[in-house]
Amino acid sequence: MRKRSIVSLITVFAILLSLITPGFAQQNNGNLPTTTVYMTEESQIEFVANLGQNSKIENVKWYMEDKELSEWKKWSMETGGFTGGDYITFEGDPVIENGQLKANLNFGLLFDTTDLSLRRPYNIRLEYPNHIGLYELKAVDTENNIQASISINLMPYESYMNYDAMVAKVDQIRRNANTDRYVTVEQYGTSVQGRPLQIGIIAKTQEDVSNYLDVTVPMMVNNPQNMINMIESGDGDYKNVIFMNNIHPDEQPMVDVIVGLFEDFAMKDTIEYATTDESGDRLNVSMNMDEILDNFIFIFSFTQNPDGLYANTRANANELDINRDNGYQTQPETKAMSGQISRYNPLIFLDFHGFVGGFLIEPCTPPHDPNYETDLLYDSLLENANRMGRAGVANSKYESYLIPLTDWGTGWDDATSAYTATYAMHHGALGHTIEVPEMNQESYKAGLYAGYAAVHYALEEKDMLAINQLRYFQRGIENIDDRAADEALVNPEGEVVGRLRGDNDNFFPDYYVIPMGLDRQKNNNEAFRMIEYFTRNSVEVSQLLYDIGEFKSGDLVIDMKQAKRGYANHVLYSGMDESGWEEMYAEIVMNFPALRGFDIFEVREDGYFTGRLGDVSWEKAPSSTMEEGEYHLIHNNSVEAIKAVNQIIAQDMPVTIVSLGQGREGFAVSSDAVESLGDDYQLRFEVLSEMPQGRVLNEFKIEAIGSKALKIVLEEMGFTLVDEGGDIIVTDSGSLDPELIGTKPMIAIGGSALSVIAESGKLEGLEVKTTDFYHEGLLHAVMNKSSLNTLGYKSNDYMYSNSGTWIEQIPSGFESLVNVRNSGDFYVSGWWPGNEELSGKSMAAKGRVDGQELTLIAGNVFNKLHTRHLYRWISNSIYNTN
Repeated sequence: MRKRSIVSLITVFAILLSLITPGFAQQNNGNLPTTTVYMTEESQIEFVANLGQNSKIENVKWYMEDKELSEWKKWSMETGGFTGGDYITFEGDPVIENGQLKANLNFGLLFDTTDLSLRRPYNIRLEYPNHIGLYELKAVDTENNIQASISINLMPYESYMNYDAMVAKVDQIRRNANTDRYVTVEQYGTSVQGRPLQIGIIAKTQEDVSNYLDVTVPMMVNNPQNMINMIESGDGDYKNVIFMNNIHPDEQPMVDVIVGLFEDFAMKDTIEYATTDESGDRLNVSMNMDEILDNFIFIFSFTQNPDGLYANTRANANELDINRDNGYQTQPETKAMSGQISRYNPLIFLDFHGFVGGFLIEPCTPPHDPNYETDLLYDSLLENANRMGRAGVANSKYESYLIPLTDWGTGWDDATSAYTATYAMHHGALGHTIEVPEMNQESYKAGLYAGYAAVHYALEEKDMLAINQLRYFQRGIENIDDRAADEALVNPEGEVVGRLRGDNDNFFPDYYVIPMGLDRQKNNNEAFRMIEYFTRNSVEVSQLLYDIGEFKSGDLVIDMKQAKRGYANHVLYSGMDESGWEEMYAEIVMNFPALRGFDIFEVREDGYFTGRLGDVSWEKAPSSTMEEGEYHLIHNNSVEAIKAVNQIIAQDMPVTIVSLGQGREGFAVSSDAVESLGDDYQLRFEVLSEMPQGRVLNEFKIEAIGSKALKIVLEEMGFTLVDEGGDIIVTDSGSLDPELIGTKPMIAIGGSALSVIAESGKLEGLEVKTTDFYHEGLLHAVMNKSSLNTLGYKSNDYMYSNSGTWIEQIPSGFESLVNVRNSGDFYVSGWWPGNEELSGKSMAAKGRVDGQELTLIAGNVFNKLHTRHLYRWISNSIYNTN
């Protein structure tokens, strides 16, 4: 274990006054000399002070703050507290010679480890910030009332910065950067709690950035072949972007790494480091910043999650892991970041993370997303990973690194755009997640030098990498389904299966159409929301100018002959069934049409809409217009409809829930109620000749027990939440108190909550089965249309779960609300080994316990706020609780 020596020479007449102060009152007003001690490194301090000729060593007591040194203990993982060995000890015995006190103090490892990332059985990662700060270390002569003190600055490791320190450091770098380059910091968005989302930009000149965005990017995505010809002929001068990001701020060294790289590239004239070549021989690398900035523009996202950095949490302020949201884009942080990535189209994107068992650098294991042009990415991803790994190892204590693609067979896939790096790959970038092993200075160094090596690789192979990215875009523009991309798409046995084309020659359709007519679109609001989504992700969307066939003027059309064709398909196609794999890392179901709930059509005829497409003119979702009549039916087809209904209820205006058949399901209200909504909602509604009979809704107060996401969904739909005294309990919690079951109406959602209920013993005959809480699937389902719990859903619709859970047997007196389709093709997409057990099984049921209504929903109907089509399972269950 390496020992760091920190030496402090303190004399009370030179640095501190020797004070005779009753009670040893503190003096010096915080101006004590300061020595820094790191939690992850052993340290030694030499303490020298003049206590005077009358002082004797047996009268000296030692304190840090108000605790004697013997009371300072190391953390114990066995107890989850500071109950271990002594933290501060003496090297030899302190002495007083001629009135001068001399002592050598050893500071051990505060948490008895060099790695502050450890979380089990107790979470050091949450504990260590509580101990950062200044402490007064003092020697007190109790006989003569004299004390000498120094200030100990206790820090995790040398490069550590909390949120405020990071903001200050970034600003200092910007102000003090070399004047021969352009260095700036821009705000590109705002976090949940209102903190600025910032990127640092470094280029040779500001004009280089403008020229890249205004000239180079349009050429890249609109006419990549021209740019390829220019590069191959050596005829042009062009620049590319290298983008570095952190998204999990509690993986702290990697925030510090990005700030460190920003500082080095802003301040240094050369970047020099030692590494090894592929044979293990030492290699000295020197990069000149002039040359680097002649070729590249750098973007540094210090953290994508500033609220998390401020609070030392992995999740954002909505308690969501935004590294599962880069594709869904429900959170402000991921919406903003996706806009930056799709704007800059980086050549290389590095997402800095921790902590896995080893120093890990992607590319990933299969299964890979078939929408990537894998043959244009993976050779370069692998070479760059090896170079980063060798540099990180050469400059840290770590002796090895691992690459999932070559070192693991499965379990670290890139079949999803959930992660920032895999999202960037859809824009033709070499997207790497880099995982350092520990939280300490050594991991900081491993990450820093990996960043250097990626830049060096880009400098050496710039033309090849740029041409591959341009070919990626060119395939999109020509809608070429190149069979070379098939080679990386294998099954668990390693056999090449390629893109699954069915009876089609091309994996990709020629067009997607999203109808916008109220009579042809089940959810006008979600259809409209896709315009913003596509625009943010640089997917070109057009509007049909003339009717053609079954499609009408105003419909949205995605012409798949475009650079970002792969991402458009990733979002809109039905997805893949990867259940044959033994392991996968996270959810892979995107399928916005199914999970957001809008209609879409594929067109497979090249040129079908030629000459009929124009710019999108929709400024808001299509909505019904008021017609003369005393009553109206608001269709239950969207989250917006629920919000509107709850607003009407809150205004003490009557609402009756009804099913009138033939898709006419929703809420009967007066015309005055509809008019009271003004222009705030885009709804589908129709005139009723009379007020139908049905259940009249009252305002419900909801006790939401469980995740922050559950509360967000309920509040978005306009329900009133209370901590206690509610009318209904809605829960997704695996920590639900079983004593609450049967005390009032309850709606239980997801595998964790259903497991608690099944294990409570309060429902005889209930059997809930789970294959694994990580299993996920989009399922064809059959709705029980005799129940108003299925109001607004088709008889054959979708159900989704990401907890591998279903209801194997419902109790006596309960009715099933939805069953998985009893056929061989019920499973649409996802990763759910053993899903064949689901055929015909119930995914939701309803009955009574101790006289109180209980609704069980096995599907995760608001998973990560993506499954908006299924939110109304919650509102329907609330409205139909007796």
